[in-house]
Order: sequence, then C-alpha cells, then structure tokens
Amino acid sequence: MLTLTFSGHFMMVDGTKALGLKTFPDELEFSRHCARHGVYVGIGQTYHAHEPGWLRVTFSVNRKVLEVSTAGSRHKGRRGDMNPAP
Repeated sequence: MLTLTFSGHFMMVDGTKALGLKTFPDELEFSRHCARHGVYVGIGQTYHAHEPGWLRVTFSVNRKVLEVSTAGSRHKGRRGDMNPAP
C-alpha cells in the first residue's frame, strides 16, 4: 500500500545544551546512534553550520500528523541562526 507523505519540511535544532553536542565528532556520534535506532538526523556540518551542535530534523509524515504533533510546541515559529555573524 502506498501512503502519500510530505517530505522536505525540516528544522535546524541546536543540540549543544540539551544533547551536549560540543564538537563535530559529537554530532556524528549522535547521528550514528540515532541511525542504529531507525532515525536519520542530519548533522549540521553537512549543511555548512559554522558551529558544532546543529542537527537537521526532516519530517516525512502525513501533514495532519505533523500538525498534531507540533501543535503544542512552545518554540513554534521561532527562528534561530545556525551561522551567527562573527
């Protein structure tokens, strides 16, 4: 059975505090840990983040599921900058 999904919706997440990702190797280790459990998380270094700790989370679910799952997010609409000016 084929299920239609929406792919490409993503957000960049700062994992420095909550996940303790302080280096680019930390990002890679975390990404590999997630992959072992069936979850792909893109590391910031792949997306040209200048600082370690950034992760790209891509959603590939039915739009209704995405809306329901993010409805209570207290960070909804907040935007950060993964490449702050020096």
